[in-house]
Amino acid sequence: MVGEERFLLRASRNTLLDVVLNDVGGTYPLTDLPLKAESDIVFYDEPAGLVLGYSQSDVKYQVYEDIEHRTPQNGTGAELILLTLPLKVQAHAFRVKAIKRYGKTLDSALLQTILITIGVNRGLEIVAEKPIITYGEKAALIIKNTQKNARYAIFFEHNAADTASMAQQIVLEDGVFPDELHIAGLKEQLPDNCKRYLLSKSKLSENGGDIKIETQYGLRENMDLKVWVFDEDTRQVGILLKTTHIAVTPNVNLPATWYSLANNEDINKSGAVNYSGKVGIRLQQTQQSANYIICLGDIDTDTPDKSAGELLTAMVAGTGALLDIPLPMAIKEDTLVTIRVSKPTLDLESELIATVMIAAYPDANRKFSLITEPDDDERAVIICIDDPQRGIIYQLKDVEKKKAVSEPFFYHRNQGVGHMRVSKNREGLKSKNNAASEDKWLKGQFVVGSCNPGNEPENAEVLLTLNKKNKPEAVEITATKSTTGFAVVIGVIDLKDQ
Repeated sequence: MVGEERFLLRASRNTLLDVVLNDVGGTYPLTDLPLKAESDIVFYDEPAGLVLGYSQSDVKYQVYEDIEHRTPQNGTGAELILLTLPLKVQAHAFRVKAIKRYGKTLDSALLQTILITIGVNRGLEIVAEKPIITYGEKAALIIKNTQKNARYAIFFEHNAADTASMAQQIVLEDGVFPDELHIAGLKEQLPDNCKRYLLSKSKLSENGGDIKIETQYGLRENMDLKVWVFDEDTRQVGILLKTTHIAVTPNVNLPATWYSLANNEDINKSGAVNYSGKVGIRLQQTQQSANYIICLGDIDTDTPDKSAGELLTAMVAGTGALLDIPLPMAIKEDTLVTIRVSKPTLDLESELIATVMIAAYPDANRKFSLITEPDDDERAVIICIDDPQRGIIYQLKDVEKKKAVSEPFFYHRNQGVGHMRVSKNREGLKSKNNAASEDKWLKGQFVVGSCNPGNEPENAEVLLTLNKKNKPEAVEITATKSTTGFAVVIGVIDLKDQ
């Protein structure tokens, strides 16, 4: 309090003398007032603040160096904060000029000199070398007009509350997380559960100018990248103000399989689905920022009511991990499906490299009947299968010995070239608006069809004749897919009384 009373008493004394002397003379402002800096270090292009204690209300104060900084500020009779202009030079030595506001314009400089050091330049421009990169590609940033002898590094902020894990966002090396960015000396506060991770090594700007930094890790998701800076001379750190958004194209190398909806197994253990079975498509490592849709690649059926390229499902958003998409149709024939992936933010659509082949068992519920007729005083056994399935090999086998007892019958409905159809060619990466892109045409698949446009009569039955010698007690009717070899037993016939 002694010091405070001293300053106030002297200010009152000077005011009284100024009134008494009037035009004859005047007093100079007090020059030993306490003066300090709000902070000894100021970020680049930000003003410094000088705290002046016990300012005189009849005096105005102005910060100066080699040039004046801002217009003078009037004293308030109490503590006063004097602001400088935004600072760009690395070091400053400021003084304060005190000027009498009334009577004779007398001025004097305060005794103290305030030293201010400039921190890092946070307002640098950052340009992405490629604002859109392919899945797993590394990103590169160009930092313009860097500070000489300052280090720069790329980092990103990861929130532990996010559903996407670190591995779903960047390509980790051997599963090892990147180094965490030290927050010592940084003004910027982080939200709860959020951490900063370095994506690049620091790079020194030896002579200033532009520098390019590349991430050590490939990116798997759209990401906002930031830049950390450390000044080797002042030992100051900071984060550049600009955030750079990098967009990542869809991953077209996703593993894709089918699974059975009937038994909820990951995939049918035999490799085929039962006739008229329901299945779904399982995608691994999907992207949260991408949408997926299932399309018909090709289907070989007696009544082809669907064509290649037809959409089978609605668009489904990725989960960042596994994604199951049920198919709305029952699978009766071998079916090929393709998966398209799109990113709404990029207006880009691609087709996954993997296609899913869903093999189907033959129909085990085809009707059959037993026919016996005389043949050289012996009764021949003939089994008739009504409405047989195209592309199936039918045969009789001894139930006990599991050996064939009839010739195989391949039911193919060969109707000639006029009944052939060609599947639609698959298309590679292309944009939705058909802009020029890397289109890749893959060869089509020829599939024998039986659309029967002329409604010609067909012999829709199969006759299996049993070998009369060594006739077994019972036979089973087998149906085998000619293309995949998957087989079922349609039925068993007891021949003891035949």
